[in-house]
Amino acid sequence: MTKASPETIFTLSAGRTGTAWLSDFLAVNFKCDALHEPLGIEDFGNRMPDIKIMRSFNETGNNAIVKNFWKRKLSMLTSNMHIETNHTLGKCGLIENISHTQLAEKSKIIILKRDIVRQCASYVMRHDFVHITTAWQWYLHPSYQKKIINPKLFSRFEGIGLALWYCYEMAARQAYYKLYFGSKVKFIDAQLEDITLIKPFVVSKPSTVSPFLLIPLTSQF
Repeated sequence: MTKASPETIFTLSAGRTGTAWLSDFLAVNFKCDALHEPLGIEDFGNRMPDIKIMRSFNETGNNAIVKNFWKRKLSMLTSNMHIETNHTLGKCGLIENISHTQLAEKSKIIILKRDIVRQCASYVMRHDFVHITTAWQWYLHPSYQKKIINPKLFSRFEGIGLALWYCYEMAARQAYYKLYFGSKVKFIDAQLEDITLIKPFVVSKPSTVSPFLLIPLTSQF
């Protein structure tokens, strides 16, 4: 008997947009496990993209290295419902690879955004774009071949310029994926400042999150 594909919720978002909060929110409301970022030693390269996978996708596209990672990762989804708000996934082939599988029909991709001023301030305060390896593993870098937004106008502003470029690059990618893959995967737009106003945060049933995700209350996750 062929095993039924699990229902999945992933995010397409930049870092520092509330993905950790979203993971907790979904877990509480749906009473199930929700993964933010798998960070075990053995997770990197299998459940979590490493620098090689991130750079491969953004330099050359959905190549064999990237496809093999997704084959491994998706094969590990064993529960009936998988929720993962890991923001690195959308920057290394999540949409391209899930859209061609049986998972696509029952997948929801949350396009999570945050106020751009607060988002950039978070990067600057954390010095996220000072070391290139941080950008390689967690964000994006303007030196990549595969990019939508021209970084030239941002380069004059150095650190804040890199942060701003990243924000606009992610916004452009979100629009691109929604436009070209919207018929294959369900996308849900969410603004952090709006969804964090949903009250109460801790609830015993998914009544507050259901309108946000457009999921019937009777849905079995």
